[in-house]
Amino acid sequence: MGVAVRFKCLRCGKCCRLSPITVLPHEVIIINRLAKNMGISIEFKPSYGVYDRFSGRFIVLSYILDLSNNKCPFLGEGNKCIIHNLYKPLTCRSFPYLPKDVRYYFDDINKIIIHRSNYGISLNCTFVKEHENELNRAIKIYGVRGVFPNEYAIAYFMESLRRHYLTALSKLWRSGLIDLKPGIRKGKDINAYSFLLTMYSLYKSLIK
Repeated sequence: MGVAVRFKCLRCGKCCRLSPITVLPHEVIIINRLAKNMGISIEFKPSYGVYDRFSGRFIVLSYILDLSNNKCPFLGEGNKCIIHNLYKPLTCRSFPYLPKDVRYYFDDINKIIIHRSNYGISLNCTFVKEHENELNRAIKIYGVRGVFPNEYAIAYFMESLRRHYLTALSKLWRSGLIDLKPGIRKGKDINAYSFLLTMYSLYKSLIK
C-alpha cells in the first residue's frame, strides 16, 4: 500500500511572502548574477559567520535574502517564481520542510567545525494546514521522507553542502592558514565561497 497523502505545492505564493529567505554562500553569487541580468534589485544580509583572526575577515556562512514590498523579489505574476527554472534557492525547494534551528560547534583543540540542523514541517504552508491531520498520520507510518520525498532530498543535499563548507574551513584551520574565533563579530564581511576559493589556491601552492 502506498503513502496515503504526499505533499503537493498549491502555488498559493504564501511561502514567498512569509519571511526573508536563507541561502548558502554560493547561492548568493548565483542569485546576484540572475538578478543583475534581470534588472532586479535585491539585498542580502549576513546571517551567520565566523571571524578569522589571521585575515581579519568575518567569513559569512549563510545569508538572508530580504523581501521586497513584502514578497520575494523573484515572485512574478500568478505566484510564479521567475527563476524557478534557472536557479531556485535550496530553502525554497525544500519548503515546507525547513530547518527550525541550525547550530555550529567549534572544537578549538582539534580545530574542527561541525553543525547540527533540526528540521520541521512549516504550518504556514497552505497544503500542510489543509491536510495537517492526514499528513501527521502518514508521517507516523512512512516518516517525513515518505510524505515529503523531494523536499527531504533537497534538505539533505543542502545540509551536505553546509557540511562541505565547514569541512573545508576545518582543513584550513588545521593547516594553520586561518585561526577561527567563534562569537566574534568584527572585520570586513567575506562570502565563505569566495574566501575558500582564495585560500585553497594558497593552500595548493604551499603543499606543492
